[in-house]
Amino acid sequence: MDKFYIFAAFLLALIFIIRIIAPKNITKRHSNFDMKHFHVIYSDARPKKKQEDIEYSTILKCEKLDIQGKPDFIFESNYSNHIVPVEIKSGCIKNESFPHEGDLMQLAAYFAITEEEYKIRPKFGRLIYKDYMFDIRNTKALRRELEKKINVMREMLNGKPINNSYDYAKCRYCICRGTVCEFCEK
Repeated sequence: MDKFYIFAAFLLALIFIIRIIAPKNITKRHSNFDMKHFHVIYSDARPKKKQEDIEYSTILKCEKLDIQGKPDFIFESNYSNHIVPVEIKSGCIKNESFPHEGDLMQLAAYFAITEEEYKIRPKFGRLIYKDYMFDIRNTKALRRELEKKINVMREMLNGKPINNSYDYAKCRYCICRGTVCEFCEK
């Protein structure tokens, strides 16, 4: 019986250490736009008075993945060579632990676009909802998921039948909703 308690204590300690040491890929916290120690280098906004050191509303491209887009903002660190794409969403996330999949894939696309345009790989990006925001690490796994989604969307555009079915819980925030998916009309 003592071996069981020792094993259980060891297992709990291991889980605790892994949770502390292991980096989190997605961190949720209350929403704010605080970007201390960063300055804007790109903005999708079209202000009446433009600042010279900010690029405005240019379509950014990633030739490698054949995608393009316009993040809401790209920030650059005041102290190092780090950049952070930021996407602002008009809705709320409420009690959900993770961002909507389509929003996550949009930020992943901005990671790829930003890396190719600015020749700097963003370490993380930010999705800001009205009530919460997510800091999301730019991982290889996220890039692979983006590439898979892009390939599926291109196959759908080329008329290849996709073996899916409509599921409100999965489809309501899907990146394909209202675009290439035949199920989104339901």
